This record gives sequence, structure tokens and C-alpha cells, in this order.
Amino acid sequence: MLLATASPAWLICRSEITNSLRDEPAVGKKLHWNWIFQTDLLTYVYQVKSRGMEAIDSKFPNGLPNTTLVTDRHRSYFNMKVKDHQVCLAHLKRNAEYLNELDPKQDWSSLHRQTKTDA
Repeated sequence: MLLATASPAWLICRSEITNSLRDEPAVGKKLHWNWIFQTDLLTYVYQVKSRGMEAIDSKFPNGLPNTTLVTDRHRSYFNMKVKDHQVCLAHLKRNAEYLNELDPKQDWSSLHRQTKTDA
């Protein structure tokens, strides 16, 4: 019964691993931010007009001290109180692919991309 009455933020705070990302929808003619925190059991989405630390603090004022936070490297995530950080491997792979397209003569990003794929 405890889980049925618990807030999504409370449940996220107790997760060992949490993925986080942002989306930028237009509401009317104004840009807003959807903040998404996801565990293996729960996806928590909330929308605010801010993309800074105050947007995260509004739901997670004490951070996620029990969590390894997997992110796309947005600066605000690195200001959160968390157990550890993990950069999203899909984002790193996409960045390497972009570098390959930008400069096909270099090979280090291809090697980096293959290393991440093999892992």
C-alpha cells in the first residue's frame, strides 16, 4: 500500500539507477521544458518554464543521493546531489557519428564509436 500512495519523486529518489532527459515543447508560443526521470519501474514527467537547476530542485530539492544518474551531460544534472553520474552511451555514440560525418578523414571518432558498440 505504501507504493500506491507514494509520490513519483519519492519513488525516483529510492532508485539505484535513474535515466534523465529533457524535451522542449512549445506551449502556445512559449518554450517550456519537459523533465523526464525514469527508473525500471517508473517514468516521471513534469513540465516547467525553466531548464536550470531550479527546475530540478522544484521536484528533487535533496537531489537523488541513492542514485547513479544517467544523463545527456546537461550541466544542471552535474549540480545534483547523486551517488554517481553516468553519461548516456547512446548520446556519446550519436556525437561520434556526427563527428564522423563532419570530418570523414579523421578516424578516432569511428574507433570510439566502435568501442562503445562493442561494450
